[in-house]
Amino acid sequence: MLGSGGPLCPNLQELRLNIDTLEVSDAHLVASLLSPSLRSITLYASINPLYESNDTGELTACAILDALRFRNANISHLSYEGYTSSRIIARIMDFSNLNSLSIPSCLTKTEKDYKTIIASFLETRSLTTLEINLGGYPNDVLYQLGKWFEALVSLTSLNLRGPLRSIHHCIRDLNPITSISSFGLSQDLTIHHPKGQTVHLVPLFAAIFPNLHTLHLENNNDTLPKMVTLDDLMSFRQRPLQALDLINCLKSTKLANDIVEILRVLPTLERLWIEGGKVSARYILPIISSSAPSLQDLTLPLRSPGVSDGSAVNEVVCPLRCLSAPSFKNIADTRSHVRNIIKLFPSLTTLSKRTREEGESVTVNVDMSRYRSED
Repeated sequence: MLGSGGPLCPNLQELRLNIDTLEVSDAHLVASLLSPSLRSITLYASINPLYESNDTGELTACAILDALRFRNANISHLSYEGYTSSRIIARIMDFSNLNSLSIPSCLTKTEKDYKTIIASFLETRSLTTLEINLGGYPNDVLYQLGKWFEALVSLTSLNLRGPLRSIHHCIRDLNPITSISSFGLSQDLTIHHPKGQTVHLVPLFAAIFPNLHTLHLENNNDTLPKMVTLDDLMSFRQRPLQALDLINCLKSTKLANDIVEILRVLPTLERLWIEGGKVSARYILPIISSSAPSLQDLTLPLRSPGVSDGSAVNEVVCPLRCLSAPSFKNIADTRSHVRNIIKLFPSLTTLSKRTREEGESVTVNVDMSRYRSED
């Protein structure tokens, strides 16, 4: 590779590197992969709180980013997971055409780094997509980060990770940001919050992002408090919401009733993805078939794939094309279940199994035309 005299893959556009096993002196070993054609790069290095400030992963990442700049790579998307020091951020922000940035985990080593990091952030306003972990930042830096979001005039997609307390402090005083159409929040394990602090967070999103089309809310651990109530979601009643993802966010005691109410007050939803709890397919699917005029993509924690004969539904109004559930692993082997589901959703093209717990999303290829021809 090193003797090739040029990039090993001269047309390579996307590269993902786990740099855990690389020493700084070994960074040159990936040089033949750093083609000028690269547009997207992901660097992953494990975070160990016991590391000294000269963490190997961070320095290796710096060396690779320097090599990219030396080769004039026109990077538009960059994802970095590891220690987020001022050295890393300065190099990231040095890519002038960067429009998508992801820093899903953040741990700085010294407090003096914070001001330098925020200064580097404030130098760019061209981002359209941003994912950032707010855990660990002091309150004054969180406030400045929020003001940076306001200054990102091209920003359309924002995803925030970390403790709810940090996220709340960052965005609570923001003016409405009309450019953002997609917002995501992922609550991390780092802190357990008082009950009162989670109640008004979701309505805050409706006020800050008035043109929101996509809302993704995720609770990373069942031991954390649920961040969403049905009353919270009523804040989006008059909004053009098209996609709603609620991952371990709703209480499971009245999940079926909550789903029905969500679809009633948000008739523009084209995608609904709910995980956590269980709901009866026999009960919920016929209701959705006759009451969701825009829904095309549905993921639910169905208790079982079994549904009754769909011919009993008064009127099918749902144009559903994709239906996913953890219980669909072997549904293709159950003809009656598939035929009944097709009667409920005549436009259905895909049945799939989707389970984040197992870290997979497996599509079950069902020949819908075969089942329809049998009727």
